[in-house]
Parts: sequence; structure tokens; C-alpha cells
Amino acid sequence: MGERFNAATVLEPNVIEVREYSKPELAPLDWLLNVKMVGICGTDHHMISSRKPFPWEETIYPFIPGHEFVGEIDEIGSDFSGVDAQGLPLKKGDYVTARPVGKDSVPCGKCYYCMNGMPVFCPARIPIKHPMLLRGFQRAFAEYRYMHSSETIYKLPENMPSEVAVLTEPLAVAIHAFERASDTGSFGCFVEWGQERRL
Repeated sequence: MGERFNAATVLEPNVIEVREYSKPELAPLDWLLNVKMVGICGTDHHMISSRKPFPWEETIYPFIPGHEFVGEIDEIGSDFSGVDAQGLPLKKGDYVTARPVGKDSVPCGKCYYCMNGMPVFCPARIPIKHPMLLRGFQRAFAEYRYMHSSETIYKLPENMPSEVAVLTEPLAVAIHAFERASDTGSFGCFVEWGQERRL
């Protein structure tokens, strides 16, 4: 590959530097995202400003923040699955978002929780390495993001503005909260962009 790109890298609490990295070689099942837009979450703020942002977690430096993102598939591994979470075909250049994995491990994809849409509770997580950083982890405050095969991909409509698409993850969190709060366990939601409609 040999190409270089920039990424905002947090070196220590409240110290961020734009650093240059080489595009990593892809494992057979993995892919590379050309990042178009990234949201800033409260979690990013906590992790940038504190070595221990949460009681159960200590930040490992350096790291590249940003887990709310949208972009285009730039490169694919030789054994890339070729389909998104809904079975839609994928190819280079497709407009996508993804559910990022944990910082140092990925769900196994086979246990009860993984098979029932709750991979965050997976008890058999598989350790991963981030090819750009010797320590820490990489998210999406970068021109490119290395994507592991276990990260769930969602193909997006080509005409969806990036300013809307980047809100996919926060919207999913809100819908999940409503579902958990409802008596029936179900919640309907309709999102539309484009021309305003009045009832």
C-alpha cells in the first residue's frame, strides 16, 4: 500500500495531535473505511480528558477517538463477506456505517448474546489488535479507519446526507432506550429526511 493519512491521536489527557499513519495491510476478512464524517460523543470527551473516565475502565494511550461515523468502503480483504447486517450486497465505494467493536476485543458471534442481538454482553470475547497503534485503539477521527470483520456493517442510502447518516448510532441508542422503557418491549420509529411535511 504505502499510502499515508492523518488521524487525530490522543497522546495523554487533553493532549491531541494530528499524526500521520500508513494505510495498514488488511487481514482477509477485514476492510478499510474512507471516513466522511464523525460525531462527537460524550464518551469521547470523557476519554480525552481523563485517564479513568469511568469507574470500571482506565484509558490506554495513545488512542484515536470517534465511534459515531459514516464513510465509504475503500478497500476490502480477499475473503470479505460482501454483505451487510441486513443481507444487502456490499462493494468498494458503498456508503456505510458500522457498529464498532470494543477497544481490545470483539464478540465471539456464536454465544446466546451474540445470536440474540446483544453482543455487548458476550462472555467469550476474542482479543484483537489495532494495526496502526502498538497500544491503545483506533476509532474514526481519521481519514481512514481499519474495520474488523466482526464489526456490523450497515449499508446506507446514497442520497442520505452525511450530517444525517452520522447520527445513526445516537439514534439507535435512543430507540433502544425507548424499547427498554416500554411495557411491551417494542417501539415504532419513522425517520425521514428531505422535504418538510405538515399534517
